[in-house]
Amino acid sequence: MNALTELIQSLEAQSRRTLLFGLAGLLVLVAVLVWVVLPAYEYKSELQRRQAETRRLLGTLAELKSEYQQAKRSAQGRGTGSRQPNDFSLFSFVENQAGRDGIKEHIAYMRPSTEESPQGLVERQVQIRLEKIRLAPLIDFLKHIEYAEARIHVKRLTVRSPRNNPGELRVDLLLAAFE
Repeated sequence: MNALTELIQSLEAQSRRTLLFGLAGLLVLVAVLVWVVLPAYEYKSELQRRQAETRRLLGTLAELKSEYQQAKRSAQGRGTGSRQPNDFSLFSFVENQAGRDGIKEHIAYMRPSTEESPQGLVERQVQIRLEKIRLAPLIDFLKHIEYAEARIHVKRLTVRSPRNNPGELRVDLLLAAFE
């Protein structure tokens, strides 16, 4: 009987040891899974997500590049004179607009000039001095110039009011248009 109890105790000790080694193995397996396999899987998923985002951004960049090149070609075409007809004269347009707006008698002088940019664009300019003009006709004239189909813009505007007659203005304008 003594041998039988020893055998039972030894089997119980072996099963405890086996159970302990099994639990230790399971714990090691869980630790490897949590600290090695899952982070590696998450890293791979993040890399795939970044790669997909980079591909999307690259596609957008390619679209923007083609739009930019098309706009650049279009702008170069406009720079050669397609923006305005060749028979357009900024000086005569401004003079005619001043006549239509009734401010021609306020023009002290008008001086045309031309500037060429390093890119080859030609900018026509007209310098005007208006004297003894009221604010309302000046604003009407400027509106008609700014909203003209010829794409004229006011490059410089200086307004002075003389001390002896503050209601009448002296205005220096520099109008410009690209060819």
